[in-house]
Amino acid sequence: MLKHKHRKVGELVTMTAYGRKIQSNPTFLHGGRNPELVGLIVEVHRAAKYPFYVQWINPPDPMYLNNRTMHSVRELKVYRRKKK
Repeated sequence: MLKHKHRKVGELVTMTAYGRKIQSNPTFLHGGRNPELVGLIVEVHRAAKYPFYVQWINPPDPMYLNNRTMHSVRELKVYRRKKK
């Protein structure tokens, strides 16, 4: 899980299991075919309920190529590449 005060613009993130279950998130974030979906934090508002604005890298839904999504602290985790 992300530590709220230590996250900054430019960090790579992915969805937590909690974030994939939330129905208000776009459907392509719900796991499905691409559990390794990676996003970039592009804006942070510390005092907001949903402080992180994320631009998803290569989302399967073309509507989100240039649109950001808002997320809470619990919905995101730091991206770590899996070793092969």
